[in-house]
Amino acid sequence: MNMKKSQRKNISRKAFYFLLDSLLASMLLIGGLLALSSVVHKDSYTSDIDYMSKDVLNVLSVLTIGDMNSSNHNNSFVVSEIKNGTNNGTITNMDYSILEQVGEYWAKNKTDNASQLLYSVLSDADLPSNIQITAMDKYRNDSNTNILYSSNTSNISNDNGDIVASRMMISGIQKGAPLSGSTSTAYVRKIAGKKTSTYAYFGGFVGQGNITTLLELNGNITITDITLEMDVATGSSFMILINNGKCNDSSGNSLFNATTPSMIVDKWNITNCTSLLTSGTNNLSFLFSNISRAYIQGGYFKVTYITNQFQENSYNSTGIKYLPGINGVVNLFDSFYVPGELGILPIH
Repeated sequence: MNMKKSQRKNISRKAFYFLLDSLLASMLLIGGLLALSSVVHKDSYTSDIDYMSKDVLNVLSVLTIGDMNSSNHNNSFVVSEIKNGTNNGTITNMDYSILEQVGEYWAKNKTDNASQLLYSVLSDADLPSNIQITAMDKYRNDSNTNILYSSNTSNISNDNGDIVASRMMISGIQKGAPLSGSTSTAYVRKIAGKKTSTYAYFGGFVGQGNITTLLELNGNITITDITLEMDVATGSSFMILINNGKCNDSSGNSLFNATTPSMIVDKWNITNCTSLLTSGTNNLSFLFSNISRAYIQGGYFKVTYITNQFQENSYNSTGIKYLPGINGVVNLFDSFYVPGELGILPIH
């Protein structure tokens, strides 16, 4: 069958269009594959740099000063700094990692030493020629940063380089603050030779008559001094009984005489009566010669002793205050201390 000339011409034109369309589609497909491969290659290259930067930090955090000073390395800078350490304290801890030592230099404002240490360690590292490593210090939000180390940049373009930052924190250091310290805990397990005192007090006025009071001495004690200080009527005299035993003054007299004017205290040292006191409750009695002058206008009976006991806390929720005994015309003005708010006060 014979085709007309115009029909053959239309078929040839359509075939050309299909061929051109296929060619364009192939070019787009090839271009897309080339672009995708470039992205994948770039991501892979960036990942390699990231791994490399982290590896360098890990090495610096594991490698110690002692390793650099070993026979295998014998780094000249480290050796020099260790020798100088005895004089100026540059390197003193062989267990420090390189990063920790750099941090110590930084805290002491010795950034030049930090740079020299990094150069001495990293200068011999077998790194690719197209890789640049830069170490900078960064403290919190401080805008001031120092370049501590930077490798050779002769083969690197400053305009087209990929930058990957890796960080590692060093704790326990601060600029201008002590780098090391110590803490201690102390406690007392036993007391030897503790010196303390116990008192029997007399308030504003105790009388009139013979007076008795109590004195507590607890534990294993060694008495060193007994002092009696009281304001009694001028010219009055009295005897002291301790647990019904007669006490004599330092001159051996059993009768104590008040010689000072009224409102001025008399003082006696009666340490020679130590043997009359016992551990526990002691009874003190003051027997006056004249009932009209038988009173005490304030004072105390003080016992100083050495003990191995701790201080006891006497501030309880309840307590007993013993009033002095008065055999005669009872006339008592007294007081006592309440360590808190007084609730109930029964008196017998």
